[in-house]
Amino acid sequence: MYLSILLNLPYPSLKKEGKFLPLLSHKWLKSFWKLAEAQKRCPETTLFSIGDREADIYELFQLAVRHPDDGPKLLIRAEQNRLLADGHGYLWEHVRGQSLAGTQWVRVPRKGKQPSRDARLDSPYSILSGPILLPQP
Repeated sequence: MYLSILLNLPYPSLKKEGKFLPLLSHKWLKSFWKLAEAQKRCPETTLFSIGDREADIYELFQLAVRHPDDGPKLLIRAEQNRLLADGHGYLWEHVRGQSLAGTQWVRVPRKGKQPSRDARLDSPYSILSGPILLPQP
C-alpha cells in the first residue's frame, strides 16, 4: 500500500487490465524506493538502480523522475520499443542513432555445454543527449 503513497497515485492505478502488476514489478518499485532513501543519506554520491527487462515498467520510470536532480538514477534494459514522448520515433531507433559513449569487453562464463566467451558491450548513449522521454501509457 505504501507504493501508492510514494507514487502519489491512487492504489488501483497500479492495476493493468484489471489485474495488479506482477510481484516482480513491485520488487523493482520497492528496490528503487529503498535506493532513494539511501541517496538522501549519501548526497555526494550518485546511486544507480540498474534493472533488466522485467523492470521496464512505466510506474518505475514515473517514480524515478520525481527527483531528477537529487534522486538516484535509473538504467533499464528496455523490453518494449516504446513511442517517444514527442511522438517522433521509437526508442530503439533513437538509441541506435546515438554515438557510442563507450565499449566494454566482458568475459561470459561457460553455461552448460556452451563454452565461455568474450562479449562486446556497446553503450550508444551520451550524457550530452539527455534523458529519453516516454509518454504515459
